Amino acid sequence: MAEQRQRRYKHTGSAVPDFSFTECYDCESRTLTISAQDFDSVAIGDLVIHNDYGVVAHEDELGPFVHPSASVIVEIASARFSARIVRQRRYGLEREEQVTVRLSML
Repeated sequence: MAEQRQRRYKHTGSAVPDFSFTECYDCESRTLTISAQDFDSVAIGDLVIHNDYGVVAHEDELGPFVHPSASVIVEIASARFSARIVRQRRYGLEREEQVTVRLSML
């Protein structure tokens, strides 16, 4: 059964407008679908990581690569993309962790 929610991501203290979207997770197909009129990589990366649907791959310089257990589809103004979201941990850098969102047209 798919659960669908209207959401809003606020960029606190920024001139960047809020990101409004619909989020739907289908437990059977293990697919998260995010639908919006525009794209906000920071919001999508942050929301997906904090909601832990199992869609984030983990990459660590000192450990094995962990594949996601579910997939992500991003719909932007009716165009559909497969999204690959990777949390990367790097050592020896000022910022130790980063999130990458890569979209591929479906």
